[in-house]
Amino acid sequence: MLTYAAAGAVGRDHPPRPDLGTAARRSLDNRGPHTVADGLERLQQDARAQLCVRVAAGQEAARTDPDIARDMQTIAANREGAFRRHIEAIAAHLAPGVSIDDGVAIYLTLVLPEVYRTLVIERGWTTDRYEDWLADALTTQLLP
Repeated sequence: MLTYAAAGAVGRDHPPRPDLGTAARRSLDNRGPHTVADGLERLQQDARAQLCVRVAAGQEAARTDPDIARDMQTIAANREGAFRRHIEAIAAHLAPGVSIDDGVAIYLTLVLPEVYRTLVIERGWTTDRYEDWLADALTTQLLP
């Protein structure tokens, strides 16, 4: 999804945007909220290492280039919107006291590229360990 957002933010052609809200709802209907939490995490797994490098480069460039700074803001807004749709799809199953806004904040924080970089690249976690931790953290934080 971030790759899609990045391509759109810089005016590149990209494939049609997937309807991840429908996919999450279908998964929820078929398997339950815990499977959806695992699925939310799996949507992020393929490009994390590359994303870390790209995000770091974009953040550094944004400090001195207003156009890149605007692009990074657009990417962040698109990313948040996509994650909000994920959380809205499971809103009825969120833990008591967890609002949609709270769920989005928790989700955005847990999937930050910097968290992946810290745990996998700097601390030597395997991607499997990271993915297990993230799925558990999302489930624990978002669901009853």
